[in-house]
Amino acid sequence: MAYATGTATDPHDALDKLRTFLVANGWAQNGWADDDTGYDTGWTGLGSPDGKRLHVSRASSVANGSVDMYFNFKSCIYTIPFEDNEPNTTGNLGDQYSAVDGIAINGSTGYDGGETWDYQPGGIVNEAAKSSGCCITGMIESYINYWFYQNGDCTHAIFEISIGKFMHMAFGCLDKAGTIAGGQFCMASIDGYHPNRNYNALTTSRFRTRFGVYHDETPAGWVLLTNIDGDSLWSPIGETTTNYVHISRSIAIAPNEQDDVGSAAYPDGDLAGLGEMIVSSGPNTFNGLAAMMPFYIFARRTSTNYSLLGWPADIRYICCESYDPGAELTLGADTWMVFPMHCKTTDGGAVVNGGPGCGGIAILKEV
Repeated sequence: MAYATGTATDPHDALDKLRTFLVANGWAQNGWADDDTGYDTGWTGLGSPDGKRLHVSRASSVANGSVDMYFNFKSCIYTIPFEDNEPNTTGNLGDQYSAVDGIAINGSTGYDGGETWDYQPGGIVNEAAKSSGCCITGMIESYINYWFYQNGDCTHAIFEISIGKFMHMAFGCLDKAGTIAGGQFCMASIDGYHPNRNYNALTTSRFRTRFGVYHDETPAGWVLLTNIDGDSLWSPIGETTTNYVHISRSIAIAPNEQDDVGSAAYPDGDLAGLGEMIVSSGPNTFNGLAAMMPFYIFARRTSTNYSLLGWPADIRYICCESYDPGAELTLGADTWMVFPMHCKTTDGGAVVNGGPGCGGIAILKEV
């Protein structure tokens, strides 16, 4: 396990800090360079595509099959990072919706320095074979606090983009529920299709992200399926018309509003299962502690049944109502750090007890 914290000055510096952490903890740096790629459909308000590109790889543990993990990153200042972006149609300002102030990520199965950052071998693409992925955005301040964790085959990066407001990114290989191939994953707070649109909605009405799941029908998480019912591809977390991967906060399959499981009578319109009901009822009134649930990830099979693939190591869903951002929670010999999925308060400053601002993430800490 590894842990680091500090401050960055902008998205490029934040990616550099993440690069340093990864290299120090066993990842191979396949590429690190200036990058001027981006997608511009004509809106003059877009920033420069200039940024940094980073490509890293590492083998997972023997317990998870020793699979090769390849991930690709680009730092952005109001840049459209993926070709899969919202079109700039009449009356729809797609360019503004698709721009990122932060870091974009996608996964691949190899590395080729002659290809663009987002079109690496075996990389994430949508149904039209356009590059896709997920991201963190909102990095417009001159200081960005960060916390990096590497637990097993999972790396989790948290960025405080402004006081009390956070963005999350996780990648690596799932801790697998059985002997299966694949299992590489990347997840983030915001999708790559129209991240700025969803970030604006997040700051005005939602107050938290659905970490890794759908935002307005676009994925913010991907899992590599290998020979699952004949499919070998990066599959989005959430519903699509063809391929499915579902994320659960515990027993239920679906905590996101694109699915038909659960009840709509939950904060922020989430359709919740038993796991979310348990977590959202915390903290425990007897001891003040909050229940934690793993992020279980299932694959929907051609039979329409679901198979548990695994979960990201040492990341838990938690109600953070009783915890300040960065607070430490001790359970036995383990110390966990608790952060909001986005923020605990409304823009007016009031804590929404039991509401959407209380959705949080706990990460096992190791100094």
